[in-house]
Amino acid sequence: MTPLVGIGVISLKRMYPLTLGANIGTTTTSLFAALATDGEALSRTLQIAFSHFFFNIFGIAIWYVIPFMRNIPAVILGLSIAHIWAMGAVLILVGIIVLFVVVVKVLQAYRPQSLPVILQNWKFLPIFMRSLDPYDKVFTICCARCDQCRRCCGSHSENQSEGEVYENSVVVPNKVLPTQEVHTSHF
Repeated sequence: MTPLVGIGVISLKRMYPLTLGANIGTTTTSLFAALATDGEALSRTLQIAFSHFFFNIFGIAIWYVIPFMRNIPAVILGLSIAHIWAMGAVLILVGIIVLFVVVVKVLQAYRPQSLPVILQNWKFLPIFMRSLDPYDKVFTICCARCDQCRRCCGSHSENQSEGEVYENSVVVPNKVLPTQEVHTSHF
């Protein structure tokens, strides 16, 4: 594909969707491989194959659907081509910011009095930079309009039985007789 762009047969703007489509196409190989396993391992292999598939789908949703995000890989490539020092300067700046946030967060937890008043909490930042609440409200509004989400989320809360839910998604009743073993799958 790159040589075709280099000689001008395909434009760069046309190659980008082709590359993303080829990226999704590679996930079909893992889906076929997952289907070729035995029955006991089928759910685990399909879970991994679908994780690969949805990772690529969400990557396309982030990097291609939002127009200004298409330029970020180009900026990184441009910095790496410009010179190693340009890329290093940007990485050092990002590292300093991350280090600052980590140090302030640790000091907020253990020695808040040693910080200036403005840094003793993150309230000086806009709400979207310190909380997921604005994003949660947007997703909640979107999901409230979706019939599929209403059916899924509504039926899940109604069918939930009493008991303790562990990481392996097995519901165990609160009172179990000594001779009785109860393991009911919740999903």
